[in-house]
Amino acid sequence: MRDLNEGANVATMTLEHYPGMTEKALAGIVEQAKARWTCTTCSSSTALGQLEPTGQIVLVVVTSAHRGAALRRASS
Repeated sequence: MRDLNEGANVATMTLEHYPGMTEKALAGIVEQAKARWTCTTCSSSTALGQLEPTGQIVLVVVTSAHRGAALRRASS
C-alpha cells in the first residue's frame, strides 16, 4: 500500500472483498505464474482488513525442484 493518493497522505486503508471475485482474480495470478515459470507449487493470498503504508496486499508463493531455478524466477 502506498502512503499517498492523489497528493493526499494516507494513514490506513481497509480492504474488503467479494469472495467469488477475489478467488477468481487470485486464480488468474496463479495461472500467470504457472505459465511464466515451471512451478512445483504455486499459491496466492490477499490481505483483508486494515493496512498501513508499505503493507503488502497480495502474496504469491512459487516453489521449484531446485533452489537455483527458484532464485532466478524470483528476480524475473
